[in-house]
Amino acid sequence: MARTSGRSAADTGARIHAAALALFSEHGFDAVSMRQIAGASGVQAGAIYLHTKDKQTLLYSLMTEFLQARQHALPPLDPQGNPYPQLKSFIQAHVATNRAAPAAARLVRNEARALAGDYAAIVAAFEKGYRDHLKALLRLGRDKGAFQVPDEDLIADAILTLLAALPDWQAAHPDFPEEKLDRIYENMIRRILKS
Repeated sequence: MARTSGRSAADTGARIHAAALALFSEHGFDAVSMRQIAGASGVQAGAIYLHTKDKQTLLYSLMTEFLQARQHALPPLDPQGNPYPQLKSFIQAHVATNRAAPAAARLVRNEARALAGDYAAIVAAFEKGYRDHLKALLRLGRDKGAFQVPDEDLIADAILTLLAALPDWQAAHPDFPEEKLDRIYENMIRRILKS
């Protein structure tokens, strides 16, 4: 199955990424072969290696693309500002990024354990930086008397776990209005912080 006329290497790479994302997200990294990805993207099995070194590199590329988008969506912390609107902005940025790429968000959540070596370390550093941003926001709110945060790690984990479940819940309930769901989640997080 040779590349048809007019298809560029970039188009082929994009199709490989899209196929890998769909397959990894649906079946899990370990259950998917490079041959399956090649078939789903319409390239010969051997030709896939012109676009990616191996399956691990492909997974890493998909994850870091999402993690970079999520990181760039974060509003900067304002130490002098009101922590509540900053928390609301964090929640909105997180939800918007996950809604824009639910399969990639699911991939990061469920398949990061499949990475090894430098790839695992880089993805872990992204996750730590994101979590540290939230912890700094929680400290800011606690220091200003806006949030009750008895344990930063526990509260950050609770908030991120709650937010991680939102896209999957919404996918299972597609008729539920997004704005209403967002308000419910925001209120649940406020209750966790007793703000």
